[in-house]
Amino acid sequence: MKTRLALIVVIFCSICLTTSQNVNQKNKPHKVWVTSMDGAKYVGILSSANQEMLKIIENDYSVIEVEAVEIHRIQIRKINQAGRGALFGALSGLVVGGIGGFALGDDKGDLISFKAEEKAIIGALICTPIGAGFGALFGSTKKEFIIDGNIVKYNNHLQKFRQYAINPDSLE
Repeated sequence: MKTRLALIVVIFCSICLTTSQNVNQKNKPHKVWVTSMDGAKYVGILSSANQEMLKIIENDYSVIEVEAVEIHRIQIRKINQAGRGALFGALSGLVVGGIGGFALGDDKGDLISFKAEEKAIIGALICTPIGAGFGALFGSTKKEFIIDGNIVKYNNHLQKFRQYAINPDSLE
C-alpha cells in the first residue's frame, strides 16, 4: 500500500516538473536586468538583440538601446516565472501533504488521536505554504551573463539573447 502511494507521489511530482518546463520559448517576454560598465542599471523587457546592442522596453514603454561594449552584466528571467513556480509548489505540497496524511492512517485511541482524513488535511495545510515557498524560490532564479564590455563574450551569448527577445529575428 505504501509502495503504491510512494509511486503515485513520484509520478505526480514528475508530471508537475515536466509540465512546468517550457521548451518553446519563442516570443515569450523575458524580464532583463542590465548593469552597464559605469554602474547604471536598466530594467525592462528584452525587445531585441543584435551584434552591437540590446533593446529594452522599460515600464513606461520607452525603448532603451544599450551598446554591447557598455554592458557589464545581463540577468534574464521569464516574466511571471516566480508566481508560476509558487503555484506548482503549492499544488505539489497540497498533494504530498494530503497523501502523506492518508498514508499514516488512523491513530489508536490515545489522548490525542486523529483520523486519516484529519491527518491529510493537516498535512496539506502544512505542506502547501512550504511547497509554495520552494516553488517561488526556484522560479525566481535568473540566468546571468557576465560581459564586462567584451564584444566577443557578448557575441558568444547573442543567440541566447535573441532566443529570449520578443523580436528575436530583428536585426535593426
